[in-house]
Amino acid sequence: AGNVMAFAVADGPEGRTDIWSAGNDFSIRCWHVEPGAGKSGGVVPLKTNPPLQVRRGAALHWHGNSVRCLLRIGPSLWSGADDRAIVLWKCMDGSRTEVIENAHEGGVTNLVVAGRGVWSSGYDGRVKEWSLGG
Repeated sequence: AGNVMAFAVADGPEGRTDIWSAGNDFSIRCWHVEPGAGKSGGVVPLKTNPPLQVRRGAALHWHGNSVRCLLRIGPSLWSGADDRAIVLWKCMDGSRTEVIENAHEGGVTNLVVAGRGVWSSGYDGRVKEWSLGG
């Protein structure tokens, strides 16, 4: 566990919402938010109207330092961290599809969609553009 530094939200299958969180523990976690009020097997109910419940999903590990930013684009999740890397993940199964090591000279601080690409910023004071394929 650690402080949450970044999160991304996207619609999941069957009316579910997936929330991806990341932070100082170097990991990324998926949380499934679904309609319902039951509590069993790691499900936490939220007092909302209508009732919602949160279930823990996949945990992704690769980064060697705090994860600072997440960006969900279609079936992919992009992560940037203090280890200077950007990693692309498949949301469906949590597998890594691409690793861009040394994306910045310092940690990666932000990821945004811009035009036909993704822009990243870093502690090095630079903004870089990446193609949506990686």
